[in-house]
Amino acid sequence: MTSTTKDNLVFLVEDEVGLRMVAVDGLEDAGYRVLEAGSAAEALKILESRGDVGVLFTDINMPGALDGLSLAELVHRRWPQIKLVVTSGRGLPDDGRFLNKPYSLEEMTRVIAIVSSSSDEAGADDWRRGRETNGGIEGYALRFLNCA
Repeated sequence: MTSTTKDNLVFLVEDEVGLRMVAVDGLEDAGYRVLEAGSAAEALKILESRGDVGVLFTDINMPGALDGLSLAELVHRRWPQIKLVVTSGRGLPDDGRFLNKPYSLEEMTRVIAIVSSSSDEAGADDWRRGRETNGGIEGYALRFLNCA
């Protein structure tokens, strides 16, 4: 265990109570210290009084005026030392693709070619393999934000 990994306090923000309980248990079993909140608004209140959070792990879609992406953006601006991990149960259909910005013209045209092809053999296999290996609790996929 190094001070840059499991010594960090993980702040898990998830509105689905059952999923949050499983995620907290899993992180604790893996040796992490965990703090939890059920909404972005609750998370902000807690963050105001804490200086020891190392990683924010937040769901995107949550009830209330503030969603997980907005929370992540606020945290990045106010507490840039906190690392961000964002998750969502809402994904793209099997034949959909996501392309992070900024993207190169080469990446864009490659993805368009994959989507446009009728057989999509290699691209579909890569996409499905990525979804299977990046899947998490209950099939939730992680997306790491590059906020630098």
